Amino acid sequence: MGRAHGYGKAVAEVIVVGAGAAGLYASICAAREGARVTLVSARPLAETASYWAQGGLAAALAVDDSPEQHLEDTVSAGRGLVRRSAAAVLCDEAPARFDDLEALGVRFDADRHGNLALGLEGGHSVRRVVHAGGSATG
Repeated sequence: MGRAHGYGKAVAEVIVVGAGAAGLYASICAAREGARVTLVSARPLAETASYWAQGGLAAALAVDDSPEQHLEDTVSAGRGLVRRSAAAVLCDEAPARFDDLEALGVRFDADRHGNLALGLEGGHSVRRVVHAGGSATG
């Protein structure tokens, strides 16, 4: 992108501010495309909100589920506070982001049969929440 002041050479092509889940994912994606990335965080990684998060990832992954049903559950749970267009993007893209995370090496929890463990959590009408390391998902 440019040259770092005082160093005379480019040190980063992409600078990501924020080391939560979104910042880390953006950094990984940029690096995967060949960019030199600098990640800037106000706090150590183990002190970010995402590190401590326990909610898991919701995605329509089961055969009896769909992004459309996920969207309806999200809008209903939001009690009028959800921007439908934004929620539609989230619900439509969630299965592909799950696939991306698996491709990056994230190991999601399995049930006792070795199948992906899908949890039923608040606001969801079907099992669609996955965790990586149980409540240590962050």
